[in-house]
Amino acid sequence: MQASITIGRTVVNGVGKALRESGQALDRLGLTISGETIFQSTLSRHRAVMPVGIDYLPQVSNDKTFIAPTASVIGDVNIASGGSIWYGTVLRADVEGASISIGTSSNVQDRSVIIGKVSIGNNVTVGHGALMDGNIDIHDNCLIGQGSIIGTDCVVETNSILAAGAVLLPRTTIPKGQMWAGNPAKYVRDCKPEELKTFEVQAKHYVELAAEHHNSF
Repeated sequence: MQASITIGRTVVNGVGKALRESGQALDRLGLTISGETIFQSTLSRHRAVMPVGIDYLPQVSNDKTFIAPTASVIGDVNIASGGSIWYGTVLRADVEGASISIGTSSNVQDRSVIIGKVSIGNNVTVGHGALMDGNIDIHDNCLIGQGSIIGTDCVVETNSILAAGAVLLPRTTIPKGQMWAGNPAKYVRDCKPEELKTFEVQAKHYVELAAEHHNSF
């Protein structure tokens, strides 16, 4: 029974891949016929959302999500309503045990790289160029600063801030409501009430901005 299911999924995957390739070929042919060669890219085979084989398939909500055309969402990735993945970002969960989940109204900004088993909660902003690799858990309403690095087995609890450029060493937990900074990252102070109010506001802003970008394509 299991063998039949596997064969069926393999056939469906193969047919789907063939149809996608045919679509790209028709697009190139149409551009050639119309003389719009400036838009042709003979080398790039980039797809923003890409399954790997039959076992690692992205699941993306249809409700207010945005994945930039130059982003790469690969493998077992789940993106909830209002999630946005910005230009040049890579989310990769393409091996056994890896999975990435992006919560409601969370955004992962340009050039960030997330690999492994990573859970990001709701209303989280991941700043430009952040790097996460390994087993990582980011709770709701957090700000992960630009260029920060988070090692494996780390936890960032609710309403917390990891400052720009910070390096959170493996097996470190940022307790609820704290700001950490530096290399290695250390406790700086408790988050201020006015900072806590900005998390949801910023998340909402990116949902609205993502809708504008989505409508431009």
